[in-house]
Amino acid sequence: MILKKYRDIKNIYNLTRHFKNPNKIMWYALSKENIQELALRNGPRFKAPKDNTLLHMTYEIFIKNIYLPDYLSIGKNDIVVDIGANIGLFSLFAAKYTNNKIFAIEPFPDNLKYLKKNIEINNYQKIITIYPIAISNYNGIKKLYLSEISGGHLLFDHNINGSLENYIEVKTNTLKKIIDENSLEKIDYLKMDCEGSEGHILKSIPNDYFLKIKSIVMEFHNNVSILNHNQIIALLSNNGYKCILNKNNNSEFGYIFATRDQ
Repeated sequence: MILKKYRDIKNIYNLTRHFKNPNKIMWYALSKENIQELALRNGPRFKAPKDNTLLHMTYEIFIKNIYLPDYLSIGKNDIVVDIGANIGLFSLFAAKYTNNKIFAIEPFPDNLKYLKKNIEINNYQKIITIYPIAISNYNGIKKLYLSEISGGHLLFDHNINGSLENYIEVKTNTLKKIIDENSLEKIDYLKMDCEGSEGHILKSIPNDYFLKIKSIVMEFHNNVSILNHNQIIALLSNNGYKCILNKNNNSEFGYIFATRDQ
């Protein structure tokens, strides 16, 4: 137990080295409270609501590079679509690499407020466009059920912890509509973390529209999605993608990295 506690503290200490306010990070990490403001040593700053797991998300996206493994890249002229942008961390991460358009798509009002703030404080207003909607399988209105954390709201009435009752209504579009409205000839990098809507989204993409999308990086949620990770890989493979699965044992969650030759 003592050895484990020592390892935990050592890991937390190593984590704090990436931030400008390491003592504050150490305190929050040890107390297991949610921190609402972070600044990385290499520049980016973020703000988040109280119910957001900001430290965890920053570690996953900016330090662990969970959405950009070594065998993928975002080029200087790449168009990036961020479905499930939350407070904008991946969009800001992508802005380090591309000077082209980034579409940050997020339906929840409080997340949108912080998404806008984070874009402004990092001066990326010119390349990041906010879409205040959910992406799903049709254009209309759906119920967005509210989870325990702001990054867990979803278009299903249950999650891994059980049934959900509270919801708000949000506008939904298909990815096809986003592509058509913006006259996009290509999407170089499509990131999806949409709490189970990935099945609906992928099934609604016409086959010829997959030809426009070079790389897809996504978190899957087998507990709610209409397609599990094996079915998603089969769908993507049938549309010309080479897929790599990142999944731990019997977990309902994991990542799929899909690329195709353009």
